[in-house]
Amino acid sequence: MRSEAAKHRHAVAQVLTWLAIALIWSVTAVQVLGRLGVPVASLVAPAAVLGAALGFGAQQVVRDLIAGFFIIVERQYGFGDVVHISAVGFTEGPPAPSRRSPCAPPGCGAPTAPWWSCPTA
Repeated sequence: MRSEAAKHRHAVAQVLTWLAIALIWSVTAVQVLGRLGVPVASLVAPAAVLGAALGFGAQQVVRDLIAGFFIIVERQYGFGDVVHISAVGFTEGPPAPSRRSPCAPPGCGAPTAPWWSCPTA
């Protein structure tokens, strides 16, 4: 059985390998187009516009990929850890702050901590 450190090194190595493969394929494609006589310099402006459009469109995906990379690199979770997610649905960020006490029933209006700081039973 592999150690936690070995699993971590393998995960980081896989990410770096895929990045290297993508870079090699991109450079190779540009070189092949240049050898075939396609003016590569004239493709820079359309590629920049396309890259900007994709960047704005895929901003959340890129953010999730970067967050996932840092989860792996910073070892926030170990391999084999079980993560329990009790919520179902989609969110765009943390919930709006609430001004009631952590364990107070909804609608009581006790002004202390936000609801997500309440300890679970």
